[in-house]
Amino acid sequence: MTGAVTVSAIVGLLSLFSGVALGWYLRRTNDWCPTCGEQLTCHGTCHQLSLR
Repeated sequence: MTGAVTVSAIVGLLSLFSGVALGWYLRRTNDWCPTCGEQLTCHGTCHQLSLR
């Protein structure tokens, strides 16, 4: 029983860390427009306006 609890705790911690790492990676790779806050509907228009 103790071995099963240990394995369960290790699997739970690995799952937690992998979820945090995946969230961190997805947040860094997401490129939202700093002007309008949109990603899919902006089409780069706001980004070009903010560079002027």
